[in-house]
Amino acid sequence: ARRRLAVWRGGHGGKSPAVSLRGRLVRHCHGREEYDVGFAGRAHRASEGSITSRRLSRRQLATHRVVLLVDGLSWDPLWPWALSSGCVIVAVGIWLPPLAELVAW
Repeated sequence: ARRRLAVWRGGHGGKSPAVSLRGRLVRHCHGREEYDVGFAGRAHRASEGSITSRRLSRRQLATHRVVLLVDGLSWDPLWPWALSSGCVIVAVGIWLPPLAELVAW
């Protein structure tokens, strides 16, 4: 059975977490039991004000019902993986990849 949580891990997306869409999402979801979101990686742990979480493998991400794909400087690079994951995809932001050209992994 899949976990009843919306999951996201990633980087700051090229902007300060204080002003980025990803930073706002992480702050909004932090402490809410229906979300498992956070910045991952050593560089993000060192960033002031970052809410960090342990890294998750793609296999671990796929154990969730919902995967969040969050814009950085462009569309989230996990789109091809997410399409084949079996998870419900929730796109957060305004960027979408060229869906007709994506090939699921």
